[in-house]
Amino acid sequence: MRLIAFMLLALVASGAHAARVHVVAIGNDVGRADEAPLRYARRDAARVADTLQRLGGARAQDIVTVSNATASEARDALHALNARIRQD
Repeated sequence: MRLIAFMLLALVASGAHAARVHVVAIGNDVGRADEAPLRYARRDAARVADTLQRLGGARAQDIVTVSNATASEARDALHALNARIRQD
């Protein structure tokens, strides 16, 4: 099954601190060779990230938007954000 758009929203709360919102928004317009390309997956991922910043409390530095990434690149983005969360 083709990964069209994957949105991950992780809420991290620790002790008395308020919840912190972290976002990885991934949009891929191109899938397998035998599938028609999508037209708006990248744009939709960017819009979801923007909406979560404006309305969901996510800070710009806690948002990662990945466009037309390979599975490995998407995984790398998730791992990098996870490492940043663990440092906080």
